[in-house]
Amino acid sequence: NCSQIGTLDDKQSPIRHETPVDALKQAATILAASDQLKACAKVEIRGPQIVISPRLAGYAHSVRELVAQLIASEFQKGVICVHSTHSVDVIVSDVNKLNLLCHLRNQGMENSDILCIGDLGKWPGNDFALLDNEFGLSTNQVSARPECCWNLAPSGVINLQATLHYLHRVEVRQGYLKVNTRRLMGG
Repeated sequence: NCSQIGTLDDKQSPIRHETPVDALKQAATILAASDQLKACAKVEIRGPQIVISPRLAGYAHSVRELVAQLIASEFQKGVICVHSTHSVDVIVSDVNKLNLLCHLRNQGMENSDILCIGDLGKWPGNDFALLDNEFGLSTNQVSARPECCWNLAPSGVINLQATLHYLHRVEVRQGYLKVNTRRLMGG
């Protein structure tokens, strides 16, 4: 969730943290005390993130509901709960994928230079903040806001296949990657 940002050749990243940051300590304590959660999920502390992975795929929705219920009292303290297709993440509100966009802007990139692709653009999906802009494409769930986070893949094409659909419409022109919008929209 972009608590750490590094390059592919950076041998120092990611740094593993076994103890929660201060803002997540109470949430970690609450989650660790739940026998119900222990029975159906694995809980990992990763510093600014607590990752809760259902032991069985069929438990995913129940685990999301349970985690949100258990730590609801922490939400007003800046703790949020988002989910991916394989886990629930409890994070501090300033730890999100927008950190990557800020990092890229600090490197001199403009918003229009950055195409964001993710699968869960609808809250509480872990991509909701990343895709909440005019250059956000979802491969599955979209935002309720009509001005951002679109799914432009053909009907029934989701996740990896939708990502490939988008990437096959990227062309190199004058040293830049450009999206061929005519091909993207089926023209």
